[in-house]
Amino acid sequence: MRGERLVLGMALAMALGSGGACGSDGGDTTSGKGGSIDWSGSGGSGGNLGTGGLAGTGGEGATGAGSSTSNTGGMTGSGGDGGTGAGGPASVVAIGVGPSSGLLAAWDGAAWTVAALGEGSAAGPAIAAVASGEAAALFPAPNGTLRRLAYTSSGWGSVADLGASTGATTPPRAAAGGHFTFLGENFLHYYAAYGAVTWSPAEEAVLPSMGAQSFGPSPAGIARDGSDVTIAFAGNDGALYTQTRSGGQWQGATMVAGSKVLLPPALIALSGGDALLTWVNEDPMSTDHTKIMFSRRTGSAWSSPAIIDAGVFTQAPIAATALPADGAVVVYRGSDGKAYSVRYAGGQWGLPFGVGTPSVDVIGSPAVAPGASGGSTSADAEMCFVGSGGDLHHTRLMGTAWSSPEAMGGSGLTSCAVATIE
Repeated sequence: MRGERLVLGMALAMALGSGGACGSDGGDTTSGKGGSIDWSGSGGSGGNLGTGGLAGTGGEGATGAGSSTSNTGGMTGSGGDGGTGAGGPASVVAIGVGPSSGLLAAWDGAAWTVAALGEGSAAGPAIAAVASGEAAALFPAPNGTLRRLAYTSSGWGSVADLGASTGATTPPRAAAGGHFTFLGENFLHYYAAYGAVTWSPAEEAVLPSMGAQSFGPSPAGIARDGSDVTIAFAGNDGALYTQTRSGGQWQGATMVAGSKVLLPPALIALSGGDALLTWVNEDPMSTDHTKIMFSRRTGSAWSSPAIIDAGVFTQAPIAATALPADGAVVVYRGSDGKAYSVRYAGGQWGLPFGVGTPSVDVIGSPAVAPGASGGSTSADAEMCFVGSGGDLHHTRLMGTAWSSPEAMGGSGLTSCAVATIE
């Protein structure tokens, strides 16, 4: 059945022009072309999405006429403790995965405690803070089955199936509060949430009361809005859309005018209440092709898309997190295979900067989460990345510089995710 859904979904996406790999840019070596999409790096958990809704009507053309059948999935347990190792209360947790192995890590402000995951993944993981000292993670197994686990004060729990009838071959995305979204093998968007000890829903279709289930060529970004959540995703027409779940019901999708996108966008909440969208521009006929673009939402209106900087571009998925004082940081892999970032402060973007001089080489895309106050010094952000040797690393943003990366171990890894849970 899963194979039949995959074939059907691929045919549907091809018919609607979902697009393929991006072309090259040939610009500044601080970022740029990255070859085929590797779907690594999920991005960390975000803050509360700002005031105002995104529940605009219309936009059904964004999501196309795909299947409107909802596979809601049942509630499943979180799994017992001790299945993948122990650890004490942590400020930051991270997970790294590769095709046949993985690594779980927890930082208590002084040192990292790591344990083998015991299995691999078909793509990257996602991890989200749930409550103080707790997190939940989701990743697709090599066969596409979605796997889940939780971190509590007792350490990492055991890994188990999510219970979704739909598999995935691309990374899920996560937001603080235990909110997840994933793109099914059928190219349809789904939502899952983790509460105290259960996943409910485990497989909710992103389906408004009037219209078809949303779908597209790549996973969605996600952020929370109090008790609501909003996702942002590429439509098969190449435009960027947002869609909000309010009161347990998905509203209609709304287009961000002037946007062109293929890769997963990053959606975060700024500390002052606005929302910030960043994405890789997919417009081969434009000089801004592969540039990282942004739009800021104030109230219910998104600003006109603009490039961050002519030297900030990539063909790999990006990640972002909010910083204090309405700030943000975007992290990405450059054309030279190194990790870079660019900081947003006072309504303006700074220049891109790397992790060290020269910046470190990375496999896949880096991931980022809000800074923790644990340890000897508070940080603005926490980044994880997979080094050139396939091992997991962590670094902290202090102002406009990243700390010296710390290796946590692992081998054969290709992607990671990180969350702050203090």
